[in-house]
Amino acid sequence: MTRTDHAPDLTVALFAGVVPPDGEEPLAQAAGAALARAGYALRHGGYNGLMEAAARGAAPHGVPVTAITLADRPDWGAFNPFVTATVHAPTMAERLHAYLDDADLVVAKLTLFTATRDFRRFDRELHADLANPWLVRARQAARALGESRGWSRWIASDVNRALVIVLSGFRDGESIRYSELFPALRVRGLPVVRTAEVLDRPGLFADDRAPAVDRWLERKLDGMPTGIHRAVEAWVRTLLDGGPRSEPRSRHTAWAYLGEIRPVLLEWSSRYDHLREVTREDIIAVRDAATGKQRESRIVALRSLFRHAKKNGQIFRNPTIRIRVPRQTGGVLQALVQADIDEAIAAASTPDVRLIVALAAVHAARPKMIRTMQLEDVDLGNRRITVGGHRPPTQPLAEHGQPPPADHPEDRRRTRPGWQALDHPCHPQPHRHPGTAPR
Repeated sequence: MTRTDHAPDLTVALFAGVVPPDGEEPLAQAAGAALARAGYALRHGGYNGLMEAAARGAAPHGVPVTAITLADRPDWGAFNPFVTATVHAPTMAERLHAYLDDADLVVAKLTLFTATRDFRRFDRELHADLANPWLVRARQAARALGESRGWSRWIASDVNRALVIVLSGFRDGESIRYSELFPALRVRGLPVVRTAEVLDRPGLFADDRAPAVDRWLERKLDGMPTGIHRAVEAWVRTLLDGGPRSEPRSRHTAWAYLGEIRPVLLEWSSRYDHLREVTREDIIAVRDAATGKQRESRIVALRSLFRHAKKNGQIFRNPTIRIRVPRQTGGVLQALVQADIDEAIAAASTPDVRLIVALAAVHAARPKMIRTMQLEDVDLGNRRITVGGHRPPTQPLAEHGQPPPADHPEDRRRTRPGWQALDHPCHPQPHRHPGTAPR
């Protein structure tokens, strides 16, 4: 390890980003080491990213590493571990003065903002450049894509207009962001999705929209302290994306789990800063406050959350262990009275409705099963019907002119008046004896 022989007489002020691009931290560390060897003391913001990398390179050489920050921003976090002195300025102007006053060298690596182009001000007569090579290439890609997709001439014309708007002033190295594309095209009624697809073909499109999952999580976790927020977000993302030893769950499961326990988490957020503060008594109180199916669903979701937090070292003890939920007893099935059966038959006045009634009453088909049923599900030759992917072995398809199946007792007519109308709702003719041909 090399050190300077005396206190450095020179000072370098470093402006750098907290979230550096990939591959730039080693360069910042090498730059900090080179400046320190040259006898420069380091002034920087004091936080992580490129600032920490430069401080890491300078610290082994024994030069002062000073952090200059604002006095009223403790939420910016802790300084990096290489800081040897601190300056807390009351205003941003005084912070800049502390940075630059007496500095012998200024090194800046800043991305202050990315200018956003406003294509809504485009005027074809003033701004159109039909000879732009990128526009020519994109129009050729749009023509090929439109032919393969079967675009009408109106759609092709609208996409062409959109490309002229966004690519007339385009230069090499740029990209068209969604946040620039959407307002300009939407106000003119031009297709956004198709234009973005064309721009993506030559690599000119940059989708800067926040993922829908991120927006949803931000809304759902708003108001929770950092400790709870981080643990719950990591759990939900593991449910959605899976983990090293877990398969991803369906999106509906993640939505249902978080929606079930969100009121509980918000209530805990008013008392606790982290999930490790939640006790077994809190879980029991949550269980006893709910009833029916909600009680079981809430405990299942909490078990999943705390199991994940324990597995990842976010809590020391799982408070949901050995907390049982009484099993829910099934409801008592009530038999239909004759008046209900007559009402259902009277309401089925058209063939399609009578078919729905037959599927529901005879074959116990749920609404989704009926909606998704295909013609291939009916096997007229073998008098069988497939309901919900299952072919009941004991429930053959009722056929007009045939007697009741053998597994149904003959006294069904006597014990269940109206059964024949339910078995044959599409053909309400009188029942024929075996061997009688239909007219």
